[in-house]
Amino acid sequence: MLKIKKSSFHPSSFSAYTINVLMFLKGVACLHTEMIIIGSITYALKARNALQNAGLKARIRKLEPTGKKGCSYGIELPEGQLLTVASILRPLNIDYEIYSQ
Repeated sequence: MLKIKKSSFHPSSFSAYTINVLMFLKGVACLHTEMIIIGSITYALKARNALQNAGLKARIRKLEPTGKKGCSYGIELPEGQLLTVASILRPLNIDYEIYSQ
């Protein structure tokens, strides 16, 4: 693991892409992510595990209830992975919606 002395670290020495990647790996939400919505925690856990087993970074987010649907869970993914997600989750019969703001 690369060790950086606090005195030698300067934020301007990293590109925005590098900072976003480091933030995502560290567990901080970044701007370049996409999200799918799944209706139950059970299926959200199954989906997250399947996506992680396929090598994707996936994190579950609890979403605020909207309308009559009740609880929903989002799975946050790196941008550009929706086709890969479809190829992983459809054979497992895990229904999801693409989150759009």
